[in-house]
Amino acid sequence: MKSELEAKINEVKGEVSALRSDLGVLTESFFVSNFLGSIKEGGEKSG
Repeated sequence: MKSELEAKINEVKGEVSALRSDLGVLTESFFVSNFLGSIKEGGEKSG
């Protein structure tokens, strides 16, 4: 019984860490695209 519960907890932990890494990649690419967009806009305005 206890090992079943532990297995379930580990399974959930694995899903959570996978979700976290996916979210990390998404937010990272979002910030990078925003950053590049602001650089482009700034360059066009000053140019």
